[in-house]
Amino acid sequence: MKKIGLILGIIIFVVLAVGSVGGSSSSSSTSGSSSKSSEKSSVSSVDSAKKEKTEKPVEMGKIGEPYVTNHFEVTVSKIQTVDSLKVDTFTYLDKEEGVKYLIITVSAKNIANESKSLISAGKVILGDGEDKIQITSDETMLSEGYGAFLEGVNPKLTKKTKLVYKIPADYADKSIVWDAFGSKKYMKIQ
Repeated sequence: MKKIGLILGIIIFVVLAVGSVGGSSSSSSTSGSSSKSSEKSSVSSVDSAKKEKTEKPVEMGKIGEPYVTNHFEVTVSKIQTVDSLKVDTFTYLDKEEGVKYLIITVSAKNIANESKSLISAGKVILGDGEDKIQITSDETMLSEGYGAFLEGVNPKLTKKTKLVYKIPADYADKSIVWDAFGSKKYMKIQ
């Protein structure tokens, strides 16, 4: 019985609220057209508010400055692009026509209260506007000091690594934004 009374109260409240938002119900013949114009005005103001929310600038970290992501304080210390890369006697990336390798040297300090892993290197966004592309996978490097962290990083400890992405050579000098370890926290690195 109490539930029915509560539901009826909510329905009455909603009807009254909608009635007060909809405008006045005057017997004048112009009220219909002014009501329609006020509805259009409300819709356009709602659309404008949505656009303002979506066009809000994204906060971005910078090279050399610590930037907090989900559970890590991330600092990019260096980026470079190279034609080829030799890490050790077993790990190397050969020169390919039209290809450069983007290397992001980064440290990540675990700021959580428990061990955390960074299993994804994240994506890089190259270029601007119509010319923008996304590289969603990094190169698999099985050498120490390269790639995302499959093992956990203990609280308050820092791990350093180099992330390597294969990119089109003609994008090497364009704008580069990195989604830090797939956290949706972005860093403009070039």
